[in-house]
Amino acid sequence: MNPTSTKTQILGNLLIYLLKLQAFFLVFTFLGGVVLGIFPSLATVLDYLVHSLDKKQDDLNLTFSTYKKRWSSYFKSANLLGFSLSALFLFLVVDLQISKSFLHSLPLHLALFTLLVLLLGIACYLFPSLTRYNLTVLQHFKQAAYLFLANLIPTVAMLAGLLLASALMTLFPILVLIGLVPLLLLPIAHFALQAMLKVEANHE
Repeated sequence: MNPTSTKTQILGNLLIYLLKLQAFFLVFTFLGGVVLGIFPSLATVLDYLVHSLDKKQDDLNLTFSTYKKRWSSYFKSANLLGFSLSALFLFLVVDLQISKSFLHSLPLHLALFTLLVLLLGIACYLFPSLTRYNLTVLQHFKQAAYLFLANLIPTVAMLAGLLLASALMTLFPILVLIGLVPLLLLPIAHFALQAMLKVEANHE
């Protein structure tokens, strides 16, 4: 097989993989009634991406039944994390609006903004932590905070990757249909995995 055919086959397999992840994400999000389905689906897609990127682990078989099994295993924990994170975001955003509109306290406003940035950083690592570690909800938040604070530059690279993925989908709208969710989660999976491997290596 010539190099061109090999590259074409690899690209084709990648597109099929992304398309299947996208399809399963949508199917199981709706099966969970959207509200209860989206967080387990996000965790499951990240799980598949992290496993695919981690050379030390075997790739997970991507079929309807295996996706369903992993989605079900994440159903409770992913929803607990997702709704806890959403509640904290809502609380901080409301507090920021109150501080801005009524209190006019610069120190309080800066403190709330700092907490919001920290929470955004935690959000980048929260579900990757779920796919790799067997922890409680509070421990996942602590682990995600540690990963964020210990990997500020990779987090910036992660955000740059999200912007790049968004730009690619703007240039090639067909990618939105093929793999909107997995393409957006791919930079999160990649840089979160590197951060987790780095932290694990430092603790060996």
